[in-house]
Amino acid sequence: MKHPAPSPSPAPRLGLSRRTRVLGTVFFLLASACGGADTGEPDSGVPDSGVPDVPVCPNSADNGVCLTKARLTYLDLRYDLSKPVFVNNRVPIRFGVTSTSLTPASPATRNVAVSFSFIEANPANPAEPIECASSAMDVALVGDGQEQRFEGFIWPTSLCGALVDKTVNLRVTFDGDEPGTGIDAPAVTFSEAARGDALNQACRSVEDASAPDPRRGCVYTLDLEPTPSDGSHALIDVLYQAMEPASSVALLPYAAPGVPTEKLAPSLVVQSTLVVNGRDPYISGLAPEEVPPELEASAPGITGDLQFGQAPEALGALTAMPGRATLRYELAPEGAGDGWLPLTVGAEDSETGRVGEVVIEQLQPGTANTFAHELFAEGETRAALGEGGAWAGVSHFTVRGCFTADFPQAGNAGEEDTSDCHLIPVVLVRETPASSAATSIGFNQEFTRKLGSADRMSIGVGLLTRNTLDRTGAASRIEGEVELEGKLGRPYSVTIARAVGQATLGVEPGTTGYELTVDAFNQRIHSFSQSAPNLEHEEEFSAAKSFAFPNLGFGFGPVRIGFKISLGGEVGLTTNDSLFVSTDPGRCGELLQSGDALGMCGAISRTITPGFNFTASIEGGIDIRIVKAAVVADLDLVNTDFPLTASLAFGQRDNGDLVVLGNANWELGMQLIRGDVSIVGRVGIRRFSRTLRVHLFSFSSRRFSQTLLDRSMDFAEVLK
Repeated sequence: MKHPAPSPSPAPRLGLSRRTRVLGTVFFLLASACGGADTGEPDSGVPDSGVPDVPVCPNSADNGVCLTKARLTYLDLRYDLSKPVFVNNRVPIRFGVTSTSLTPASPATRNVAVSFSFIEANPANPAEPIECASSAMDVALVGDGQEQRFEGFIWPTSLCGALVDKTVNLRVTFDGDEPGTGIDAPAVTFSEAARGDALNQACRSVEDASAPDPRRGCVYTLDLEPTPSDGSHALIDVLYQAMEPASSVALLPYAAPGVPTEKLAPSLVVQSTLVVNGRDPYISGLAPEEVPPELEASAPGITGDLQFGQAPEALGALTAMPGRATLRYELAPEGAGDGWLPLTVGAEDSETGRVGEVVIEQLQPGTANTFAHELFAEGETRAALGEGGAWAGVSHFTVRGCFTADFPQAGNAGEEDTSDCHLIPVVLVRETPASSAATSIGFNQEFTRKLGSADRMSIGVGLLTRNTLDRTGAASRIEGEVELEGKLGRPYSVTIARAVGQATLGVEPGTTGYELTVDAFNQRIHSFSQSAPNLEHEEEFSAAKSFAFPNLGFGFGPVRIGFKISLGGEVGLTTNDSLFVSTDPGRCGELLQSGDALGMCGAISRTITPGFNFTASIEGGIDIRIVKAAVVADLDLVNTDFPLTASLAFGQRDNGDLVVLGNANWELGMQLIRGDVSIVGRVGIRRFSRTLRVHLFSFSSRRFSQTLLDRSMDFAEVLK
């Protein structure tokens, strides 16, 4: 037990309200893997006729090439098998699949569900060994004869109760081992008795296929034991899987006099990922109103089954922590070993906008729960880092994140790293007040952030503004871009939106220009340009746009569930900009607040607000004899606006020197990826016969506001 101090359970927390819930019925397993353009129409269902479908060859319509054969050729349990495996605790796995096509020169690509089950090693009845299965992994196979490798986790679930206190081996199946798939891919049981069989000998346990002893047969013997208990309740074990920084560089932002500390930028942004062992990975309740009615119609009674014995108001107990659990972050010089000082975390529900630790109230089972946290150096930590502080001369630091709980924990101990703390090295950069150069002055800033997971879904934002005064005149630019990428059965990516606003006012005639562009899903949807020494432009542009990724998928029970991600939302650009040039000495003197004789002057005055607001819905499911399922999604992608207010003015003396004056303020409000996506349904195969909810991912991030840039010149300066 990692934390022996017990704690009473908190009151159950009700599940989050679902803002998006969509259901579509998709094709039978084979057809759901097919490529094709998204028509924008709902996927039509194909009833189970009992007749196997004709095999379809994804991504090969031109030449009719099909996958012909698939074999598991590499299997490695990344687990110390001298330690027991507990029910409802995950086991990391790495495996390789080699597949071939009808025409090797034109290999086919197809998604296949690969599932592993736990099977009795020494069955009392060899004809019917006891077996229980983990949910399948959806992999994209390329039939070129080359081994492809994949990583994941398998779970001995509550259905494995009959195997407790027994030794078990592993069994692999492709596409649920159902007939009519069109691929030669038989199920294989990796037991000692079958080690010498041809199918078993095709698999090795050593990564290097040319090793002197590749350990062919892939026999792994696991000691399966019941979930640890304190005598009255099963114990969970929260794994701190990863802490990943958005950058290897941390920032100590400059605090201008009078600027509230809550307006300062974070020193670092990290993503912490937690996984809960000890709870069935496929049991987490779904409120009755969240169950798609089409699923209830195809699988009568499933709404009640998805309560898993809980009253609707108590469903939160299935995912709630049994006591207080927190994440805390600290900082110390690299190699110090001790003397850690705290980093606070941004929190929208705190009066100060900061908290000393993050309370973890719920974790979805069977998936990675990712939390994005902004870390701030404040109080004694900022004092130590600042001028005259104990760490003033230090630039290399270590950030430590630790998970703590006041309830007892116990679980699998065979993974490589089960530490409750993670360390990451960072280089600290101390921001200094902006200074002007002799030939130019700039009010410039950039902002980047990427949250989520590359192997599921991630969202990245890049923003910048450049506001310059130099001997050529004045220029102001703002741009922002949002990109989505991930992998769900196959890779996908798209630039959701991009907006650019450029204003240039030159000293020389003919060097003035103004341009706005807005793109959505890689297509230009709005533009405006004009070139004139004096212009005003005011508009409020907005457009609703959508885009879809068809033919994605995920493992559910023994099969693959196909689905489509539909992105929808609004991109907007509000502008109130003006550019002018004048040769009126009085107006020029007033503009530059200068008594100099100015023969000409010019100014850019702008207020421009780009904004992006997009969500995702996921349509998918399956309705066949062995599986009935639907996708339930609650997913916000991005909601942000980043208004820029800038004033840039210049005046030219008779000797050619330029007098300049300017200011710029850039604000940001942002909410990035947040929500849960899962598949719910019923599987009717003996080794996997149950109602279940499989989580694809769970992301949590807060909405925040930040002043990205706020700088003004107190008086005009002369550029030489």
